Amino acid sequence: MEGYAVVRDKPFFKEFVVCCPRPVWEINDYMLDEWGITSGYDLGRDYPQLKDHMLLCVTEMNPKEEIDLLVEALG
Repeated sequence: MEGYAVVRDKPFFKEFVVCCPRPVWEINDYMLDEWGITSGYDLGRDYPQLKDHMLLCVTEMNPKEEIDLLVEALG
């Protein structure tokens, strides 16, 4: 998706980091208010060097429809 990039400097399983085009708190507020979705954890809160990076987790408990909705909302 334009403006977003998965950080792939290390292998990952279930959890991954996404670099975002805007502050994560702003994205999270929008996602919750407009879509009712709790999105990723704002890594910049604990790691200043990861400002505008969110941690996402997807498991077998997340059906494809939920993941598609997340992608649509982020777009």
